[in-house]
Amino acid sequence: MRCSMAVSRYSRALLGPALAVACAAGLLASGPAAANAAAHAQSPLPTSRDLRPTGGNQVSPGHLPAVPAARMAALVRQARHRFPLSVGQPVPRTWAHPEPSMPAPGSASATAKPTKPLKSTNWSGYVDSGRHSRFTAVSGSWTVPAVRPGPAGYSSSWVGIDGATNQRLVQAGTEQDWSPDGVVYYAWYELIPSASLYLGQVFPGDHIHVQLAHVGDAAWTVTVDDSTQGTVWSGAVSYSAPGTSAEWIEEAPTSSANLKLFPLANFGAIQFSELGVNGPGAAQATIAPVYMVTKRHGPVRAYPGTYDAASDSFAISYGAAKATAYPSVPLAPAPATAPVTTTTTLPAFGTPPAAPGYWLAGLDGGVYSFGSAGYFGSAANLGLGSGSSAVTGIAGTPDRRGYWLATLSGGVFPLGDAHYYGSLVSLGGQLQPIVGIAATPGGKGYYMVGVSGGVFAFGDARYAGSCGTTKKCSGPTVAIVLDPTGKGYWLLQSDCVMVPFGDAPAIPATDCHAMSAGSSDPARTAVATPDGKGYWVVLQDGAIYAEGDARYLGSWPSEARPVSKQPAQALVPTVDGRGAWLVFANGTVEALGDAPVLGNLAGIKINAPVYAAAAS
Repeated sequence: MRCSMAVSRYSRALLGPALAVACAAGLLASGPAAANAAAHAQSPLPTSRDLRPTGGNQVSPGHLPAVPAARMAALVRQARHRFPLSVGQPVPRTWAHPEPSMPAPGSASATAKPTKPLKSTNWSGYVDSGRHSRFTAVSGSWTVPAVRPGPAGYSSSWVGIDGATNQRLVQAGTEQDWSPDGVVYYAWYELIPSASLYLGQVFPGDHIHVQLAHVGDAAWTVTVDDSTQGTVWSGAVSYSAPGTSAEWIEEAPTSSANLKLFPLANFGAIQFSELGVNGPGAAQATIAPVYMVTKRHGPVRAYPGTYDAASDSFAISYGAAKATAYPSVPLAPAPATAPVTTTTTLPAFGTPPAAPGYWLAGLDGGVYSFGSAGYFGSAANLGLGSGSSAVTGIAGTPDRRGYWLATLSGGVFPLGDAHYYGSLVSLGGQLQPIVGIAATPGGKGYYMVGVSGGVFAFGDARYAGSCGTTKKCSGPTVAIVLDPTGKGYWLLQSDCVMVPFGDAPAIPATDCHAMSAGSSDPARTAVATPDGKGYWVVLQDGAIYAEGDARYLGSWPSEARPVSKQPAQALVPTVDGRGAWLVFANGTVEALGDAPVLGNLAGIKINAPVYAAAAS
């Protein structure tokens, strides 16, 4: 795979280090990418490992009911979207994989009858087993948890059969990660020792029901139902399992690169319900809690609450009340972790701020707030800034209490009150480097745009076309600019051509196009005027062109040169459109027109260049 000539020609001008490293890493396809191709880079694949929880005190809160097979069959028939398991594809190699259970070092073998709570370094939940029990079916439900911002973390929620007392395992569930790929949520199934298979994207808050059932010699059916989205994946697989245990687990996956556990994501708490099993002797089996620990006598990382026999449910909580002691069995759920807070006092929802403000975003995921902009966290502690993980866009929520960060690979980080509506990474498709993100007027969705002109709509964003649906695009796409109506947008090309889609009006940029075409300074970004009847285009050298009803900003004519020798990266307009802040790669900010001086990063050492900015 090689970079296309168009991308190579403009790589330094358009994306600087971000696109250059993407090209070197082979992340840019040759020729135009499909308009809605999904993105993901590849790296070493986690592999299966022996996962055996240790023996311990077994509790007997009750026996589990039989799997409601008729209910699942009805759900499959009624689903709006039905997919066979054959749609599954290998989980991308950079993603964590669920594995069998690993015992805490120094623990007794799990093959003997448990006398103490089970302890594992990667499992937390409940295991159902019995000396004379053989499991042929298992089911369970849960709501996909939203992982919390912080250092990189990975988590899998699933139900399965085997893996507790042997090295076989059939399982299906969801993955929730906060990682350098962005926030990732997806459904999967796995037949150990084979690799996990990706089924499709899910979202925080989705209600998931899973059923695994033995239907013949080495034949099983796997059904994953996302009732919130109306999607069911279902089909038969060939697999042979002894069926000595059934599980409902929250897991910290394992990496194949170094055979070490990935750090557990902060998932808060998750409630498993509608537990069911079937098979010879399954009615006499009892369930035992499994505590996830760092080592046999190390801190508890996650633990299950009391099993409620009346409702066939229990909760699993992240963390532990005490770092050095195990609470008595069974455990009560821990209080949810406090949400991310800020010391900045913000106005009431929907109320404009008392003063203007803006956020600057670095390639490494660092976020810097100025003026009235509140700080709601960053992704800088994930080690971003190079390759496909470079942050190339930021968009604020309408109430100014959060923002989204987008990466070159199409990953999304929601921070503050920003909600997750999907990403290219979670779709698991072909890569098209992302150069920007824009939120819809109501903040219930967003667009991402790729360098080849692909437009990707999430949430309530309305797809109105892309460079793949028109012949008007003339080169690499550098930005998406939303029409204030929310029913259209423009795609800015590197030569200043603004291509309209939806109800966005055609507003030529003749003078900008002539200047850009005859110089080595391509267009870098553009922003619309408040009424959508004009826009400003910024070249890499800081020259600003006012088109349509856009005002010239102070004394800055099109041929003006910036004070900074750094390339211009973003333009943030004021609410009335009579001024703007021009942002450069080193964090310098020039206030133009009636825009007040709110501060910048001049003279401050930053770890990565500033690449994007947004108004608060």
